[in-house]
Amino acid sequence: MVKVFNLQMTSAPNVEENISTVQSLLNERADEVSGNIVVLPECFAYFGGKESGSFDIVQPIGAGQLQADLANIARKFKIYLVAGSMPITGNDSKKFKNVCLVFGPTGELVLDYQKIHLFDVTVADGTKNYRESDTAEAGDRLAIFKVGELNVGIAICYDLRFLALVSNT
Repeated sequence: MVKVFNLQMTSAPNVEENISTVQSLLNERADEVSGNIVVLPECFAYFGGKESGSFDIVQPIGAGQLQADLANIARKFKIYLVAGSMPITGNDSKKFKNVCLVFGPTGELVLDYQKIHLFDVTVADGTKNYRESDTAEAGDRLAIFKVGELNVGIAICYDLRFLALVSNT
């Protein structure tokens, strides 16, 4: 039976520090997680810095140190690593894609899913507006991967509010 582990962490605006945290937390449970699915949070690689900080770590799918580190982690622990979300090179140079990458137990990239529903709202807090569409491009396809007989669908944050997305995966 496949188990799913959600890795809780407080991400910082430092990619290397966050990757180190992921590795440390997995080291603590190495025997338990092997052969299973480990899910990292949205924005696990970079959070809490300037909005423009995501552009500093953006990279194309299949390239860059962050993705190499994630592939190595998946291989080391023999897990399916669901890498929450991270900025991937977009079609528009002023925007990135908010993408969840899944790496398999041998380190291969199994799946990429681009967040479909961007969070654009007006709220009654100090921020007043959240306009994810100012910096991110919306995706347009569902993504599912298999672990044995188990179908695993991916959604990022606000996507979960859309029942049709969740029920179709």
